[in-house]
Amino acid sequence: RDILQNTLYTGQIRWNRRKRTKEMGSGKQIQKKRRLTPEEYMTVPGKHPALISQEQFDAAQSAFGTGNPVKDGTPLKNPLSRLIFCKYCGKAIKYQEFPNRKGNTQPRMSHTESTTCMVKSSPYNQVMEALVAALRAYIDDFTMKLTNGEEQRAAQRHADTLTAMMAELSKLEQRRSQLFDYLEQGIYTPAEFAERKNVLTDRIEAAQRGIEEFKASQPPAVDYQEMIVKFTECVNALESPDVPAQSKNNLLKSIISRIEYDCIDNGRNKGGTVVLDIKLK
Repeated sequence: RDILQNTLYTGQIRWNRRKRTKEMGSGKQIQKKRRLTPEEYMTVPGKHPALISQEQFDAAQSAFGTGNPVKDGTPLKNPLSRLIFCKYCGKAIKYQEFPNRKGNTQPRMSHTESTTCMVKSSPYNQVMEALVAALRAYIDDFTMKLTNGEEQRAAQRHADTLTAMMAELSKLEQRRSQLFDYLEQGIYTPAEFAERKNVLTDRIEAAQRGIEEFKASQPPAVDYQEMIVKFTECVNALESPDVPAQSKNNLLKSIISRIEYDCIDNGRNKGGTVVLDIKLK
């Protein structure tokens, strides 16, 4: 796994990947090592030739950190499988079950890199509560936008601006067309005609580029009613103990591409506060 994730084989060298810090503990100085995230360390071109292309390397990375593998015939237990990752290091947050003294299973969402990433693991139910709360907030937002018609007003503003831009382009093209009449009538000399034509042509081309860019910037239409139905279906499934984890996972993947996990440490033996950054499809 480390070999397949090493940029050395793409001709790159990772520099300063591990950070050493000194702290006081038990009355003496101790040294800690922490593996930095790709955003924190440098990657520079090496002098050695690449053995694989960047495209091959990127394709290999997409196969890593995608959650809990499930053997054939084994029912999925983790509704967040292949969806939830650490906000800082990008590693998958894994579902694990730990029996307590009474023999009851207490599932947790565990961060196996927590010693280097310094992000706490959390009880499974707290993570799911945070997820449901986030989905409900999205439903409220969709409902508000559907009610006040903001989507329609934004689309109308975009259409009005585009109409004005098209009208300005039409005026420029008419002015350029008139130059030929002025040349024939002797109002402009050939040199004046060429100069003014070049100026107008530049303005027309700039206006055309602006129109194309503005068209591309138009946000896609959102069916908020459909979004409300999908998100409500997900919330109802997550809150139902009768819905299998695989069905919950499928529903979540239909609306979410990635969940970035963080847990704010509330102090020793005080647990933590789960924070989820949800990336919608």
